Amino acid sequence: MHATLTPHDIAAVVHVRSAYSGGTATVPELVEAAADAEADAVLLTDRATLKAREEGYEGWHHGVLVLVGEELAKADDRVVVFGDRDPLRFPAHPLPTDLENSSSTGVELWSLVADMAEHCRGPRELAAFISRPDNAIVRPPDRNVAEWDRLCLRRRVVAIGGLGSQEEGESGPVGRVLSPLRNSRFFRMLRTHVLCEEAPSGELEGDRALVFGALRAGRCYLGRDSLAGTRGFRYYAEGPGGFVPMGGEASADEWTLRIRLPFAAELRVIRDGEEIERASGSSFSVGARRPGVYRVEAELRALGKPRTWIVSNPIYLRAA
Repeated sequence: MHATLTPHDIAAVVHVRSAYSGGTATVPELVEAAADAEADAVLLTDRATLKAREEGYEGWHHGVLVLVGEELAKADDRVVVFGDRDPLRFPAHPLPTDLENSSSTGVELWSLVADMAEHCRGPRELAAFISRPDNAIVRPPDRNVAEWDRLCLRRRVVAIGGLGSQEEGESGPVGRVLSPLRNSRFFRMLRTHVLCEEAPSGELEGDRALVFGALRAGRCYLGRDSLAGTRGFRYYAEGPGGFVPMGGEASADEWTLRIRLPFAAELRVIRDGEEIERASGSSFSVGARRPGVYRVEAELRALGKPRTWIVSNPIYLRAA
């Protein structure tokens, strides 16, 4: 199994549109916002266009890696796609109802801006959300989490977190563009941290393969870096067969889940969609001797209520 106990963490802002498809910022402005927010990568997904790649923007800019995918839409279904050969495919907000037999890589578990815009009932609520976005965001939608847990029982399903946006004419009550693209604080609000086997080299082809390979393997987690920095989170299983990284799969055995948080928080260990352990702290070891799909969530209390801080991808321990 290609993985390491000391991976390189790339904090990626995912599902971002530029001015090429109705977003409010150019690619250089996106790079500037990402750099200000200390993000390592922007995974651009303009609507049905690869214009940013065609015009030479894919690659490293001021310490930020820009990778160009696209968002494809059919009726109410959207999917973000990365890569040309055997592409990564992540259905996004709203999740379609026919994922049972889907060949998608995973799901966009949390489309942060689109999920929140759906609940804004007019310009005042929209303005309040934009002025204090963290006050309105608590956890990913329960329906998405429940569907993800259900799908993971049958096959490996990678979860990512994206910003997304809504444009005039799309579903929802907001009759204007809602986009984080000019405001660097949005780039801290939800990131997909990609745990790569090694540090990037600065060469586009190899670094793109590094990031996409980790995403495909599920070696990534959702981090609310606006609450507190999540870099340094680690989750893996140790046992007679060595170790299984986050996103990995192995036969059930005498495994121990190892979890490390960068700060003390409330931790939930979830097996097959049901909480099996809850504890507070920053370092945990949990026995996992039964077959199941094991994942973890961490919460921090902020702005008067507990808020989801980290969501891991699962470790799959299957019946022999």
